[in-house]
Amino acid sequence: MARFILTDAKVSIDGVDLSDRVRSVAVSTSSDLQEASTMGEGNVVRLNGLTDFSFEVGFAQDFDSGKVDDTLFPLVGADPFEVRVQPVKSQAISSTNPEFVGSCVLGNYEPLNGNVGELSETTVTFTASQSTFVTRNTS
Repeated sequence: MARFILTDAKVSIDGVDLSDRVRSVAVSTSSDLQEASTMGEGNVVRLNGLTDFSFEVGFAQDFDSGKVDDTLFPLVGADPFEVRVQPVKSQAISSTNPEFVGSCVLGNYEPLNGNVGELSETTVTFTASQSTFVTRNTS
C-alpha cells in the first residue's frame, strides 16, 4: 500500500470491534532518550531508555449495547485489556497493512461531551500497561 487516505481503519477494544464509530485514530510509540555524554566527547551522546506507547481514538459516542460507552465505561481503572488497530479493516493483515496490538489501561473517559447541535464525541487515550512494547503484526 502506497500513500492512502485513512477511511476504513479497524479498532478493536477488549475484543469489541468499534470501527464503525471511530472518527480518528493514532498509534504513538516513544523511547525515553537519555543524554549520556562524558568529558572529552565532541558531540552529545544519547542512548535509548524506556519505551512507551499509546493509542488515541476519537469516537462518535454511542450508548447502545456493545458500542462505545458500553465497552469503555467498565474499562476505566480495570485490569489491562487488549487494543488492536489496523489501517484498513477490509484488507488482510500484511506488511503493507500492519496490525498494532498492545496491552493497555484506561485512566480517563468522558462519556458525554459536546455542544448543542453538534455530534457527541469522545477522545480516549489507551496507555501501555506492561513492560511489553506494542506489537506490529504483518501476518
